[in-house]
Amino acid sequence: MYNNDLRIGKEKCYGDTGKVIGTQYWVNGILNGTQTWYHDSGEVKSLVNYIDGKRQGESTSYWKNGNIHIKGTFVDDKQHGEQFFYRGVSKTIFAINNYNMDVPDGAQKSFYKSGQINAINNYSNGFPEQGELYYESGGIRLKRNYVEFNTNDIDKNVLDLWLSSSGLKIKELNRQEIFYYESGAIKSIGNIITDPYFIESKYKKGKGLQMSNENNNGTVILFYETGQVFSEVDHLNGLKNGKKSYYFKNGDIDYDELYLDDEKSRQKNSS
Repeated sequence: MYNNDLRIGKEKCYGDTGKVIGTQYWVNGILNGTQTWYHDSGEVKSLVNYIDGKRQGESTSYWKNGNIHIKGTFVDDKQHGEQFFYRGVSKTIFAINNYNMDVPDGAQKSFYKSGQINAINNYSNGFPEQGELYYESGGIRLKRNYVEFNTNDIDKNVLDLWLSSSGLKIKELNRQEIFYYESGAIKSIGNIITDPYFIESKYKKGKGLQMSNENNNGTVILFYETGQVFSEVDHLNGLKNGKKSYYFKNGDIDYDELYLDDEKSRQKNSS
């Protein structure tokens, strides 16, 4: 229905089969009221409230069985506050995200079916600061700490293309990762340090900007569950370079391997 070329009243939306797949309400050409979408089978799929053309207040989507799938809140058309994700059958929460006007801010959490925490990633104004993964038994599995990336030595257009293709944030380019055994002992320590010259040279050589582990630089150390070092090796642009050493549990060197661009050049036994 129209009034002076402006849509007013209730509108029904139809799918290819002729079934109603949604309803919404217009006031002088602007969405106002509850917008409802339906699954193909007819059950309610989502409910979103509009005020003056913007999403406002609680928004809820549903699984086909009628259980809640996602519940969140909008302020001036932007996701704000906590957003909850639920499993379809058990109705348990499998994720909680926090937003500040569409920007990730605060703890982003996921959960095992048992309810035990699976992961926590902390964001500040859209940038990651720290991340943790857990075993279902409750023990820490991974700690990830982010370090500020120096952008002074790289062309801004190149950096923007790199980030766009990789889906990463600037802070995610430099990080330390510590993995743990389920017992709590450290399993490995790795440093991922992005070389800005590598990003720019890869771009200039026409190799594309798909993200891979080729930007990884630094030392990776693996540990026995008892705490002694098992092996350590340096990486340059994601490839093993230099000496990789293996150790016995008593700390003595077992043997060494020499690498050049991930290719083992030779092996040197400790004996």
